[in-house]
Amino acid sequence: MDEIARVEQMVVEGLITAEEGERLKAVLRSVQEADELEATRAAEGVEAHDAGPATSLPSGDPPVALVPPAPIPPVSPLPAATVPEPTGARPAGDASAPAGTRWVRVDVVAGDLDVHVDPGLSEPKVTSDSGEATLEPTEYGYRVALGAKGDGFLRNLDGMFVGLIGRGRPGDVKLTLPAGYGVDLAKTAGDVDLYGVPYLRGVLTAGDLDAHGLEGVDLTSLAGDVFVSLCSKSGRHRIVNTAGELEVVLLPGSDVTVAGDVSIGDVKAGPEFKTGRRIVSETVSGTIGAGTAKLDLKVTAGTIKLRTGTDDRG
Repeated sequence: MDEIARVEQMVVEGLITAEEGERLKAVLRSVQEADELEATRAAEGVEAHDAGPATSLPSGDPPVALVPPAPIPPVSPLPAATVPEPTGARPAGDASAPAGTRWVRVDVVAGDLDVHVDPGLSEPKVTSDSGEATLEPTEYGYRVALGAKGDGFLRNLDGMFVGLIGRGRPGDVKLTLPAGYGVDLAKTAGDVDLYGVPYLRGVLTAGDLDAHGLEGVDLTSLAGDVFVSLCSKSGRHRIVNTAGELEVVLLPGSDVTVAGDVSIGDVKAGPEFKTGRRIVSETVSGTIGAGTAKLDLKVTAGTIKLRTGTDDRG
């Protein structure tokens, strides 16, 4: 089932209202529009440039005027920290990772992201299906850039802006990190898999995410299923999922206090956690170890699954 069909099914089942469903589908349609614009650009032979007039159009062909996707309507009021920063901006600090943590920021309109850790590396490496993804050094670490210099703007022959193709579409991206680096996610759509990455933060608009072996997390997902295995011992951590399933496994060695809430849906938790019901929501809470770290879980429409133990999906 694709993401739009999933949202429609949730409306039918009464998990979300028709209005909430339309807002979520508008997010997903914006992603599809970006893909269609990219296909149009490729068919017409238009190339994205960092600066200056385009020179690759066939002689005599008129400039192609593209219209950017319609603005994405708000799904629900979200904390300001969940809004992606402009491309190239330094990610704001948070309490989910130690001070001085190096980050790789990933901005992708569509395509899957696969991230692994190689302790033998001294700097990150990236590849993509299109060959357009490169790494730009920043003061906080690196940013995955698209095209020669990561410019997502499309220009006509006079050098004027005629459209904005999100932040580019490099296809599937594979990222390999040195030990200790975190991922700062600003993806619009696509599935994400992380293995051995210690720290994750950012926003996923549509798609499923699996993160194995995290130590810190501050993540917002708008539509899709999220799986996280986590061993937190200090700091504040948060996972928000607007529509979909959120499954969290607290790994051996965790020292954390958990508080979770599902507005429309249910909670499934291990015996070490306490579940409850408010007037319009279900809750889950518990303390593992001394409870030094704090973990907040929030699902608007869907399910929270919470347990301790090992990661049997990694």
